[in-house]
Amino acid sequence: MRSTGDVITVVEALPFGIVTTPTQWAVKTIGLIVVFIYAFFKFAWAYRLFNYVAIMLGAMPFAGDRQTAEAERHVQRTTRLFQSAGQNFNRGQRAFFFALGYLGWFAGPWELFASTTAVVIVMWRRQFASTAQRALMIELPAKMTDKATAPEKTPNSGL
Repeated sequence: MRSTGDVITVVEALPFGIVTTPTQWAVKTIGLIVVFIYAFFKFAWAYRLFNYVAIMLGAMPFAGDRQTAEAERHVQRTTRLFQSAGQNFNRGQRAFFFALGYLGWFAGPWELFASTTAVVIVMWRRQFASTAQRALMIELPAKMTDKATAPEKTPNSGL
């Protein structure tokens, strides 16, 4: 408990520091640890799923077999794994972002509100108002989309 007391003394001496009890400090710290544990497991599971996706991509049926029902099932399974991996990675990343907001609680309830609000605003901007999001929303010209969906037939391609 000595180190907890030392930390509380240092935090109370800071300009934004508020008086807190060792129990309050422990609850706040345990909460932050729980957020980090959640993020760790989400990242670890995403890592494993991305490895499964890599294996599934390597096991993809050959081009000549792409019209079979088994090839379609393989693509569906791979797609679902990819989606799940991305979702778990995203949740782990968001947990880290919200851990930054959670740090405001160590300073006080209003600071928690302000820091969490700031994290939500930054995340919203990254998700819905960033250059990366705009790049994903670019409409392709009709000629490009036709080429992407309809392969060219050449005499030697066997199509």
